[in-house]
Amino acid sequence: MSGYIKIHRALRENPIWEKEPFSSGQAWIDLLLAANFKDTCTYIRKVKINLKRGQLAWSQVTMAKRWKWSRNRVARFLKDLENEGMIEQQTGQLTTVTTICNYSKYQTSDTAGEAANESPSEAADEAAGGAQYKKVKKDKKEKNNYTVEFGQFWEAYPRKEKKSEALKAFQKISPDQELLDRIISDVKARASSPDWAKENGKFVPHPTTYLNQRRWEDETPANNVTPLKRKDGAVRDEHGEVKGWWMFGGAEFVENPEYRRPA
Repeated sequence: MSGYIKIHRALRENPIWEKEPFSSGQAWIDLLLAANFKDTCTYIRKVKINLKRGQLAWSQVTMAKRWKWSRNRVARFLKDLENEGMIEQQTGQLTTVTTICNYSKYQTSDTAGEAANESPSEAADEAAGGAQYKKVKKDKKEKNNYTVEFGQFWEAYPRKEKKSEALKAFQKISPDQELLDRIISDVKARASSPDWAKENGKFVPHPTTYLNQRRWEDETPANNVTPLKRKDGAVRDEHGEVKGWWMFGGAEFVENPEYRRPA
């Protein structure tokens, strides 16, 4: 069978695409979809990384998380692709730049603007659809701006509002993997705290607010004291003093008015 089909990069946003651990073929397609279709740049730890057409800057840690593989499996897979002449790798201190060999063979002859992202009928659709089509096209372009790292943050954050604004705030921070892990860990800790859990998450800040105010640098809800939950519903500090009680099956926490924090 000869010929080819076009696969839009929006495929990566489909939940089916990331539902299971990737196959080797799926991981290869994922690299093709992630490669830049024109020269560009990205920032990692505030350091500018220039990328050519057909290149992408993903660390093996990012690939392992995305594909749900072990680091060893990622390394073996990339080595196999390199041995077959399918990719080239340049490993630096900040990330690994992967080059898709013969990248143009996987593309059409379109070279201008967003042509590599559009189907042949989009120009006619735009003429027929007017403002509504332009809105859909804008939404598609915005979705393609979402990075894997931002997707990890968005998946962890309990309040899904104003995604595009949150993306801008996330890009200003430009967290490396260590900071991203710290942010996600903080979000998960706060999501289970009484302040964020009460009234169905009514007091969870917008994700943009959380990022702009760098809330992960604030004191954690537990105030650095790990409470011990007892069968009687009492919550005690590390000295055994009762701080309060969980009520209604853990749905609400009532503080002990006589509790005094140890000096």
